[in-house]
Amino acid sequence: MMGTGSIAAEHMVAAIRSVGHAPLWVVSRNREYARFFSEDLSIPKTSVEGDRR
Repeated sequence: MMGTGSIAAEHMVAAIRSVGHAPLWVVSRNREYARFFSEDLSIPKTSVEGDRR
C-alpha cells in the first residue's frame, strides 16, 4: 500500500522496484489523486480505503 505524496513519487516506487518488487496499490483520501498517481507510475490498483484487500 502506498500513498500519493511526493516521497512516494520521488523515492519509494523506485526503491521498491530496485529490489525486484512491484508496488500493487495506491491509497489516497482522494480518488483522482490515486488514479493519476497509479497511471503515472504504472501501479495497477487504487483505493480510498486503507483496509481494502
